[in-house]
Amino acid sequence: MMQNKTTDGQMTRLALIISLGGFLFGFDASVISGAIRFLVPEFGLSDLALGWVVASLTFTSTLAMMAAGPLSDRIGRKKLLIIIMQCRIQ
Repeated sequence: MMQNKTTDGQMTRLALIISLGGFLFGFDASVISGAIRFLVPEFGLSDLALGWVVASLTFTSTLAMMAAGPLSDRIGRKKLLIIIMQCRIQ
């Protein structure tokens, strides 16, 4: 049986990355919960529509993160940011 050797530095790095992800997810949830009271009356959202609005923010950001990593590895971060900014301007 092969042992997977992980150093303390790698474990600390992984723990920090995971903690940051949880923090950002909680921050996102708190920001959207503050916006809900304005969204519901402005757009007349039902409970189902409100759930869709809240879930779609997290879902689309997750998809974007899953695509950005491999693209960044393939073409580079700087080039990817330039492409994104050009698409956003047009």
